[in-house]
Amino acid sequence: MRVLETKTERPCDMSQNTPGLWHRLRRPIFALILGMLPFWLFMGTTQQASVNGMVVQDTRFNILGLILAIAGLVMAAKMLKNDGSYGEPARGWPRTVLCVAAGLLCIFQIGQSAGLYNVNVGQSIDNLQSRLFGPSEPRPKSLASELDKDVRARTEQRSATVSQVLLRDDIATSLARIHANATLYNLYAEKCNNPGKRFVLDEIPALLTDKDKAYVEKAQQLAARNASDRFDCQGEPMRDFMSNWLAGDVLRDRANLAVQTAAYRERFGDKPAGAGDDTLVTTGLGVWLGDSISQVQTAFGTTAMPVPAGKSGKTKLDFPDRGMELVFDFAGKVDTITVRAPFTGSIVGLKIGDSRRTVNRLLGESWIDVRLPYDNAAADYDIQFRKKTPGTQSQWIDRRQGNPQTVLLLQGASYASQIDEIKLVTPRPPG
Repeated sequence: MRVLETKTERPCDMSQNTPGLWHRLRRPIFALILGMLPFWLFMGTTQQASVNGMVVQDTRFNILGLILAIAGLVMAAKMLKNDGSYGEPARGWPRTVLCVAAGLLCIFQIGQSAGLYNVNVGQSIDNLQSRLFGPSEPRPKSLASELDKDVRARTEQRSATVSQVLLRDDIATSLARIHANATLYNLYAEKCNNPGKRFVLDEIPALLTDKDKAYVEKAQQLAARNASDRFDCQGEPMRDFMSNWLAGDVLRDRANLAVQTAAYRERFGDKPAGAGDDTLVTTGLGVWLGDSISQVQTAFGTTAMPVPAGKSGKTKLDFPDRGMELVFDFAGKVDTITVRAPFTGSIVGLKIGDSRRTVNRLLGESWIDVRLPYDNAAADYDIQFRKKTPGTQSQWIDRRQGNPQTVLLLQGASYASQIDEIKLVTPRPPG
């Protein structure tokens, strides 16, 4: 007897043959990547011409970008044409949208790579952000970490110990530096077509006097005056100085200002300080310009003899525990007196650590007068200044009636505006 067998055919499982999402989208994504790569990859020729720091011609021919963009455009066009046909993925809106986006981007990159136009996409995004949300502030480039720590430690220690008037002077100095450097940066950003970055000037606290406010305003005016039409918008050292180091000065001063104002309000509330002591007294020296070696030895109780002071032919005595250094001329008379920490006395009313506003209040002038580097070499020099932290000097000549004329040199770090060193110098005779 024959047994008839019947076969039951199972329906085909279509899910096993349906490609996954990545399989359907990987080629459009790859085409999109080909269209994006010319933003970062360049191999070709470039030509720039600028007048007064402004670029008037910027021509580029990116051979590599042209090849990548053409390859991406061909891929996107083939996918748009063949999708849905036999053996090709079915049409779907995610794949189609990616293909269209890749094709448009590659067309844009073909024109850009061929030098038909030059669109700065990053700057265009900054423009859009600044219009929608307002300009953002630049980020700083820190000094060496130990220097930043030292600056903050000095600010905290001084703010907790100095008088109300001196702390108010420090606040005015920090604010004047912020307004001056921020004004300089903003003018640079405007001149060099960088609308996405701007500093917002800090408000002047009520604890400052009208003269303090005038000091801050003067600093801002000097910065605007010093900003000329000689901005170098293309030089890398200039961009580095303005966008990193100068911006770092502003933000470092803001950190100091926050410490100073918090200490002021904690110690004195919001009440304005009094007039302060404007007496130009000198204390704590024990010696003076023109004193002999024997007079110095008697005053300081020492038998030490001066040693050569470099190659000048002059001699010197150093008293580091007093924070004093004396230089003698060829006749054995004190020619220069230099004081630095830990010297605690005062020179014509000024002490080590006092701010530029204190100098201005006691002696006049000493404005916060920040200047823009005129070229890349000057910008690079200013950057090296901050890395090596040498001093900046200001000079005052004591011409008060009855006083022998002396030159007072005030030296402070280039990234701050406090006195690190005071030097009394016997002026050279005329002729």
